[in-house]
Parts: sequence; C-alpha cells; structure tokens
Amino acid sequence: MLAVSAHHSFTVVAAKVDRFSSIDYIDEETNDIPADIQRSATSRGVRVFGGEIRVIWQFDDSDLDELNYVLTVQNIKPPIQREEGGNCSLPSLC
Repeated sequence: MLAVSAHHSFTVVAAKVDRFSSIDYIDEETNDIPADIQRSATSRGVRVFGGEIRVIWQFDDSDLDELNYVLTVQNIKPPIQREEGGNCSLPSLC
C-alpha cells in the first residue's frame, strides 16, 4: 500500500499543477511520476500506465504471489477520485 501511496501522491501533485490533458497521460516517467518498480523476490512491483496504478505482490511462491491491487484514476482535476480494484482482498498487504 505504501508504494501505491507514493505513486498516487506524485499523480495528485501533477494534477494540482495542471499537467494532465487526459487520464491517458498519467504514466510512469512523465510529469514527475516515478518509473515503475520491477517485481522481484523481495520487492512488490508498481506500474503507472494510462491512469492506473497497479501493485503486484513479489515473487515468493506464497499465496499472495501475483495478487495485485489497482487504483484507477477517475479524473484529472483535483480532488482526484480513484476506484479500487484488482484481485487482492487485503489491500493493506498489497
């Protein structure tokens, strides 16, 4: 959840300074949104693309392996609204 919070915070800041002309421009490595974080055995993956912030559980062969938590941005003007999704039933873990 912490990784989603950081990437979402960058999205909110970019929206506040009017950097988006559409949701499709909410992507990693644009408008100060950080690059994706590659998923590994010790790290969850995070990707921002087309207004979607997705966190995927780390490679660890646990029951959580490959579960994901998604925030989909609904608008580009503050206050930013988002919709939760994905297949992780406990977003605090993802």
